[in-house]
Amino acid sequence: MCVVEAAAAWHGGVITVAKEESPKVVNDNWGTNFNLISIGIEMTDNREKKHIYPKIQYSSAIELVADICRRYDIKPTRDYILMHKEIDPINRSDPVGEWDQNDFVKEVQSCLLEGGVEYKIQGKPDKVKVTCSLNVRSGPATTFRLSGCRILNKGDKVDVVGYVSGEEVEGNKFWYKSTLGNYFWSGGTDKPILSVVELIGNMTKEEYEVKKAELTSKEAAIEARRLELENAVEMNRKDKEAYELDLNALLALTAESIDEPVVETPAEVVVEPVVEDEPVAEVVVETPVEPVVEAKPELTEEELGWFKKIAAKLGL
Repeated sequence: MCVVEAAAAWHGGVITVAKEESPKVVNDNWGTNFNLISIGIEMTDNREKKHIYPKIQYSSAIELVADICRRYDIKPTRDYILMHKEIDPINRSDPVGEWDQNDFVKEVQSCLLEGGVEYKIQGKPDKVKVTCSLNVRSGPATTFRLSGCRILNKGDKVDVVGYVSGEEVEGNKFWYKSTLGNYFWSGGTDKPILSVVELIGNMTKEEYEVKKAELTSKEAAIEARRLELENAVEMNRKDKEAYELDLNALLALTAESIDEPVVETPAEVVVEPVVEDEPVAEVVVETPVEPVVEAKPELTEEELGWFKKIAAKLGL
């Protein structure tokens, strides 16, 4: 189960090492999620401290790291090739088997200089003829520095001891290794190496056809798996986009329901029907009773005379 190199695999965990004790690449990118700027390689070790890594596994790891360094222009040093326990010593102890990181990095450096697995020519060195001008380099790729005589001219004959798989040029990825330890592209010679089948040595025609069919089948399986992984990544991307669209739509609906004013509907007034057969009681209008004003008693002549006197004295 692999994750494509362009995606984050969350393999590194949390950085728990102190900054002043961290490897250079971690220190230089302090504060950055290390999972976003690194590529992780998982090694099967059965979680045994005395585990010894099989040679084929160890060699494959060397070639893989060398290939990653070559493709991403990563310096093949201890500053950039790390163990999990160097960045998360609290939670991670891997690799747990018998592993020497310094030796491993030296092997990666050697692999880069030598161009990977070397297919040696049987017997004495072979002689190839150059068919066009070729650069001579320190490694099997155009990114390596020019080396030795620097240029081979058309017609030159060179003794070679083997060849390696390197940078593909015009459909040919094999480079010859000279007796001086330099490399030049096999496609520019009279003996271009076009197929890995030709690296196996002396074979009968039947063995050749069987091996060719086997390699062709493996290549097809690898290509099918690559397409499967690409489709899976694309489906994950589409699922994420669909999820985000659904989530945004749900949030929008939720916002609308919160902002919408609540309109209360008035309760319906129930009017009871009037039964026509039932007589309506007659309304009696009461006439207000006028107050009875009692008549004042009349004054006697004597009382009236007395009031007049008083009024005269008062000037009324």
